[in-house]
Amino acid sequence: MVTTSYILSNDDDFQAAINRLAKATNDFRIPFGDIAREFYQGNKKIFKLKSAGLYPDFKSAESKAQKIREVGFAYPLLFRTGRLASSLVNASDPETVRNISKTGLELGSDVPYLKYHQSDEPRSKIPLRKAVFIDGGPFEQSKGASRSGRREAWLNIINQYILDNIDLQGF
Repeated sequence: MVTTSYILSNDDDFQAAINRLAKATNDFRIPFGDIAREFYQGNKKIFKLKSAGLYPDFKSAESKAQKIREVGFAYPLLFRTGRLASSLVNASDPETVRNISKTGLELGSDVPYLKYHQSDEPRSKIPLRKAVFIDGGPFEQSKGASRSGRREAWLNIINQYILDNIDLQGF
């Protein structure tokens, strides 16, 4: 399994948890289903922001004013038509990527312009504003997300499932 976020220690921690999970069971669908539900809940916070949050704000007052003229609001930054938001908060959206198998989990969106937000390529128009990540993206202030980040929540889901599975096996 390959994991990809934007803080490598998060990837390493998540991969280590997956490795522990593999020692306890060969079917990850239950914890992966719980992780998927948390993914959609967490994404709702991104699309409810009333400020830039940890994302780079508008490049200029004019670009902010332009968005307000065009759609009637400035924030959230990653919300204009609702297409991207819908694909990242609704598991049943036609552009949602949600694939859960016995040993695999894929979460994301097929909205074509998401790749411009996610890309690490040099940019001149659209600032880096990643919407799919394990925790915090490149602007996260705390790698450990010790209060309420995805990394912590997802590791807790996996660890609790391992403990529950061990209990069921009578160890």
